[in-house]
Amino acid sequence: MAPTLMDIQDEIANVLTAFTGHDPDCETYNAVEAYLAELATAEVNKVEGYLVAEAKTQSEIDWLEEQAKVYTARAKSLKADMQWRKGHLLRVMQEHGLRKMQGRSGSITRQESPASLQLDMERLPDNYKRTVITTEADRNCIQNDLNAGIDVPGAELVRGEHVRLNRARAKAANA
Repeated sequence: MAPTLMDIQDEIANVLTAFTGHDPDCETYNAVEAYLAELATAEVNKVEGYLVAEAKTQSEIDWLEEQAKVYTARAKSLKADMQWRKGHLLRVMQEHGLRKMQGRSGSITRQESPASLQLDMERLPDNYKRTVITTEADRNCIQNDLNAGIDVPGAELVRGEHVRLNRARAKAANA
């Protein structure tokens, strides 16, 4: 089984620890240097593998997100078509005074919808209105104050770590 990136890093650290302070002219120095070069090559190959896998995964994510947009747009279009057909059926049934039409697999019935509330806030009396107040943190102000060294109780700047994979860009053919 091929060594993992962790195995390679552990081995490099172990070799460097074991040979720190040794005379560069000793017999084993050349062998250690060659072994470290092999480990460095293995490390480069592992890093390249991660970069290729990351690029391939990102490409698949991009494609899937694009497909999701296509399917969402298609579903929206189909819903609009369905609403248009229902509206058309309602107009036909209303114009001809039909309450029900029967097919082989089911029926279409015209029925009254529940009442829906429509409001004109300008004309509505105050006793039918309520004021809603929300409180939220002013994140920009807080961050600016914290960055300026001002203590803000209940807030702190927290730094995390992440991994960035930098893939070398292919040079232009005529460059």
